Amino acid sequence: MADVNVPQRLDPQDIVKLLVALRKALKTQPL
Repeated sequence: MADVNVPQRLDPQDIVKLLVALRKALKTQPL
């Protein structure tokens, strides 16, 4: 496996980053 250092569970910081990315995507490209 190449992704050995990647943890199985998501960290809160990663979730926050995903939420921010989604918000930016929605703002730039409204559905």
